[in-house]
Amino acid sequence: MKALVLSALFGWPAAGAQPALARFPFEERGRWGFIDSTGAVVIAPRFAQVHGFSEGLAAVREQDLYGYIDATGQFVIAPRFEAAAEFHSGRAVVRSQHTGPQLIDRAGRLQPLPSNYQSLRWLPGPDRGGLWLGTLKEDCQVLDAQGRLLNPTHFREVEPLACNRMVVKGTKLQRPLHLPGNDPEDAEDYAELPTGVLDGRGRWVIPFGRFDHISTFRDGLALATVRPNPKARQPNEECLIDTTGRIVAFLPKGELCLPSTSSEFSDGTAPVRVGDDPSVLDDSRSYPAAIDGRGRVLFRQPSLRQLSPFVRGRAWAREADRDQWFLLNKAGRRLNSVVITSILSDEWPTGAPTFAGGVELVAVADGYAALDTLGQVLRQLPEPDFADGSPRRIGDLLLFSQEDSAGTRFGYWNWRTGQLVGPRFSAVANDGFAHGLLAVAEGPRWGYFTPAGTYAWQQPASGSAPLNLDYMRRAFYPVASAPLAKFAGFGGWGRSGNRSRPLPDPRFAPRAVSLRVDAQPMAAAFEQRVDGHRLYLANTTADTVVFDAQDSSLFLTLQARDAQGQWHDIEYNPSSFCGNSYHQVFLAPDQCWQLVVPAYAGGQPTQLRARLRASRGRSKGQRPDLYSNPFAGSVNPAQFWRTEGHSPLSIMDPYLN
Repeated sequence: MKALVLSALFGWPAAGAQPALARFPFEERGRWGFIDSTGAVVIAPRFAQVHGFSEGLAAVREQDLYGYIDATGQFVIAPRFEAAAEFHSGRAVVRSQHTGPQLIDRAGRLQPLPSNYQSLRWLPGPDRGGLWLGTLKEDCQVLDAQGRLLNPTHFREVEPLACNRMVVKGTKLQRPLHLPGNDPEDAEDYAELPTGVLDGRGRWVIPFGRFDHISTFRDGLALATVRPNPKARQPNEECLIDTTGRIVAFLPKGELCLPSTSSEFSDGTAPVRVGDDPSVLDDSRSYPAAIDGRGRVLFRQPSLRQLSPFVRGRAWAREADRDQWFLLNKAGRRLNSVVITSILSDEWPTGAPTFAGGVELVAVADGYAALDTLGQVLRQLPEPDFADGSPRRIGDLLLFSQEDSAGTRFGYWNWRTGQLVGPRFSAVANDGFAHGLLAVAEGPRWGYFTPAGTYAWQQPASGSAPLNLDYMRRAFYPVASAPLAKFAGFGGWGRSGNRSRPLPDPRFAPRAVSLRVDAQPMAAAFEQRVDGHRLYLANTTADTVVFDAQDSSLFLTLQARDAQGQWHDIEYNPSSFCGNSYHQVFLAPDQCWQLVVPAYAGGQPTQLRARLRASRGRSKGQRPDLYSNPFAGSVNPAQFWRTEGHSPLSIMDPYLN
């Protein structure tokens, strides 16, 4: 099941997850305000865009610039930024096209930075607080919560600050420091990223060169791999270390080993493999177990084939000959009596089941159940008759999906209340209920659902508006080719029902391939709730024309003129890493594709046009880009430089940007 997000198209702000304050963004005819958890309006809808509250302030945009308001809706930092993010430890990132990222305090004062960074990213710690990472090309520097440089070294990777320690990886240009007992010539063979540890003030605790790998510290300990050094005659390269870098215990060679380099010390234990050759991950040669902070094996059960990390003193285990799971304590005793067929945690199997809120949601023989850490069933649900496939946990909910001719619909089970909601939503917020409300969408309308199964607020059915964004939108414009025998075998994995059709009127240029956009927008024409312009890609030549496509989507974007009159993209086509995504589509003579592009509104009136990149080097013969007629619109300055961004939702989502 895909992860679900409410995009800006549904009105959900692009930034901000669960609000720290019980203030929820809502939209009315293209303007934004805030409601409380009862649905009452607390800040009237007067802004072009808003982000969620953090540390008592929310970034909001008036016309084309951002400022910050307090919980009463009054500006405490006047609008003057093209982009703005939430506060962390009294600092927030703001940006304009020509200044790059900057840090401000709660009074709006700019904080001096040690360098001109390409980006600033907050890295929260698992305990509390966090750090800023300032990006310089592929590397980064570490800043404290106030934006002060902690260490001048450039790092390739930085782990979150935990136990007042942060694990860092350098660049391949950096070499291990010369340490007693190490041959300096060995440094020339050091090809992996060097690993070290800093404390919370940026001072070196473990320099580069001592270890090839160090996990994030937990409970004052970390798993590490000692860099091989025959002269030192170290008994094994895998070990436990404390926050000073002292080796607490080695894993006995030939008996124990770490199952992977991603393993971490957690809940006073660490996962290992036990066997005559544990480095061979073969069930007949080794089995999973756990060690304590002194390297001692907690229990030995050779029948086990899978064992999760411990959380809250509990771990999940499975035997080879039994398709069921057991809940174990640290003594290896089985706690559950009900038969469990799968674990429904967000983190499992890539990480540890979390027992979020002290409860794990699991699949049982005839449905689903909520279990406490004693293995006792708190509530059960029989298998719903509408569910397709395995559900996914989000907070206190199990999210079910159902496929039909209209697409995917989602319902949920709330284990705390026992309420089962059937498949009615087209999208559900990834973070579940926040301050008593769940953000959902039903078709083109979105709103906030209560635990009682009613709406605290839902977007009105009538009324639409242009898109008012402060970033470049990810553009997908799907088309389908008519079946032509001579092109049999071509095509990609993407599918579209938008087939070509005869030309609707004679206004297209003769003997040409052309783009035309209707200047007058239509209400709710784009994705059923945003105003849009009808676009035609027409072929009036005597030949069938070939276009490159990516999962059936044309390489088509909208452009706008900036303040200097130069044309720039305000949309971008994301790139797929999957070769099967790329193919070609075909447009026969006297045919056209009809699409709808969004209407845009912003603080700067300008002209817009469509641009089609007809060839990206995959088609035979290079053709120039196609441009449509200009038409009137308005945009915001951040649309020229700030991309929307994207994280893949699943293995079936090959898009990285």
